[in-house]
Amino acid sequence: MVCKNCSNIYDGNFCNSCGQKATVQRLTLKEIFHNWIHVITHTDKSIFRLIVNLAKEPGVVAREYIEGKRNKYFNPLQFLVIMTTVTTFLNLTFQIMGTQLSPEVYASLSDKNKFFYQFNMFSYKYMNIYMFLSVPIAALSTRLFFANRNYNYAENLVANSFFAGEKSVLFVFAVLIIVVIPKHYTGIVLMTYTLSMFIYLFYAYKKFFLFKGFADYVRGVLSLLFMYVLHLIFMFGTFTLFFYQK
Repeated sequence: MVCKNCSNIYDGNFCNSCGQKATVQRLTLKEIFHNWIHVITHTDKSIFRLIVNLAKEPGVVAREYIEGKRNKYFNPLQFLVIMTTVTTFLNLTFQIMGTQLSPEVYASLSDKNKFFYQFNMFSYKYMNIYMFLSVPIAALSTRLFFANRNYNYAENLVANSFFAGEKSVLFVFAVLIIVVIPKHYTGIVLMTYTLSMFIYLFYAYKKFFLFKGFADYVRGVLSLLFMYVLHLIFMFGTFTLFFYQK
């Protein structure tokens, strides 16, 4: 039998070179839907199991994946893409970041308030892009502050992709709460989410880098602060240079 994927000649139900099934039928909507559901809910490496594991033992998940247990876990980049898509959809659907002002109301704002209103709308519009860009920034931060752990930049990138995806799960829960409570509590929920996000990241770093002493805890705090400052500089810088309209 000749494999349709890699042209390898083999016997059996799976190609011994690339692993593709021997029986590959013409694509149908039913098959595409089945494959999608299988990827999302597969018992051994489902996205739901990954979410639970990242909540309980984020360090173990990231370390085992980096050390070679790739088939055990849902792919971190796919996880990040899916969760970013979900959070962007929820943000756009429920207008979590605020509604657009009428021209009359906008004209009455001070220059300072106009700047922050435009920045808020900018963040709202490009939320998915900045969620992705926050990952390499976080990887740079952990690579610098935990260089003694000997994880290279790519490995820090993978770990932070897992953690960023889980942060998005927290955002989903925040949105679900915002949808059912009075609107004037939205700010409190978002502040709680932000605090929970930093607590989770610190916990994830503690588990992943195996903090052993006071110095490691200080590095953890500094890496989060450095990451946050870099992210803000990048966001405000790109907004001010390319998007702000006086």
